[in-house]
Amino acid sequence: MARIAAGTAGCVTLGTAMAVCVASAIFLAAAPPRQWQRPVQHAQAPGGGPLLAAAPLDATSNSSSSSRSFTIRNDRFMKNGVPFRLISGSLHYNRIPPDLWADRLARAKALGLNAVQLYVPWNFHQPRPGPEGVLPFEGWRDVAGFIRTAGEMGLLVLLRPGPYICAEWEFGGLPAWLLQQDPAMPLRSADAAFLAAVDAWWGALLPQLAPLTYERGGPIAMVQVENEYGYYGGSKPYLRHLADLIRQHMGQQVLLYTVDGASLLPVAMGSLPGRGVLTTVDFGPTTDVDKAFALQKSFNPPGRPPPSVWSTTPAGSRTGGSPWRIPRLLTWRAPWPTYWLPPTALPQSACTWQQAAPTLGPGQEPTCSRSWDWCSSCQASAVALAAGRAATAAAAAAQGHSGQQQQ
Repeated sequence: MARIAAGTAGCVTLGTAMAVCVASAIFLAAAPPRQWQRPVQHAQAPGGGPLLAAAPLDATSNSSSSSRSFTIRNDRFMKNGVPFRLISGSLHYNRIPPDLWADRLARAKALGLNAVQLYVPWNFHQPRPGPEGVLPFEGWRDVAGFIRTAGEMGLLVLLRPGPYICAEWEFGGLPAWLLQQDPAMPLRSADAAFLAAVDAWWGALLPQLAPLTYERGGPIAMVQVENEYGYYGGSKPYLRHLADLIRQHMGQQVLLYTVDGASLLPVAMGSLPGRGVLTTVDFGPTTDVDKAFALQKSFNPPGRPPPSVWSTTPAGSRTGGSPWRIPRLLTWRAPWPTYWLPPTALPQSACTWQQAAPTLGPGQEPTCSRSWDWCSSCQASAVALAAGRAATAAAAAAQGHSGQQQQ
């Protein structure tokens, strides 16, 4: 899912699983290099100043690791004891050729970001069961190398190791061999067989990344537990197992967080209040922001939640092309443009309406059978519906104005 957040001493995170962060410079993560894609070495505004000065960009200071800390206090992120505004964008190493990692990270920094967040797709690293099924952490799979490169550029990292990641990635990153072993295996649960597979996978992955936590001198500032789990299940033993496993491998000081939809049930199902795990919400551009933040705050202890940490879907993901309603950052895209495919990456087949637009009442919106993203026909229908409603409202307003004049 996409990520976006903003606010004083809060967190700004931008992007989707396709690395659609903020602008085409990030979106073209996997596009063949062209002349205009040369690495950004010194991004400057006219006059020689920095291109953007929205937040400090020094994620890795020269201070000793013993004095380094990334925590939350008094509703603020604190980096080395100093209030810090986290501005993060999604950038996925597994969708970017390794020789372009530095280039894309430089572009992210030039956009004003001071952090990147990344998923780790399990099936990308372990396509076969057993220890021998874990491919070497090198080349395109050198996730630690990507994180080190981010740190060298002065970027913090928000790590999202799953085990389920969604990310518009095959099976949400879960390896298919889980179901080959047991077609009835309860995935994303405290099932013993599933947890054994997760333990083995994270036992190979997390020790590679533990030296890169912020407290140990690396750039990893936060680690996400699962991903929107409240939409799927509510097994607290499962979530506790994951949180404990992360801390076992990466240290007790690492800052953990969950992300769930900004509704009571998903947050209640997918969060771990009272376990020192930050609860955050995600939502789209039509969500009531105040209500979403109030819900988020209610699941965190006093002084714990930075005032504006949230995630959102990108324009068009489920809103038919609605713009991101973020100050100084407006874009209008329908689901997502791609380099190789026609206007959108969504195939046009097998799309049927679950609701007929004419039957919708005021305030209701049509839904696409694809559930997560709208195809172009759904977008066209939504645009027509919105235009019709606007015309009806305008006619009603004009009629009311005319009636007032007659009186």
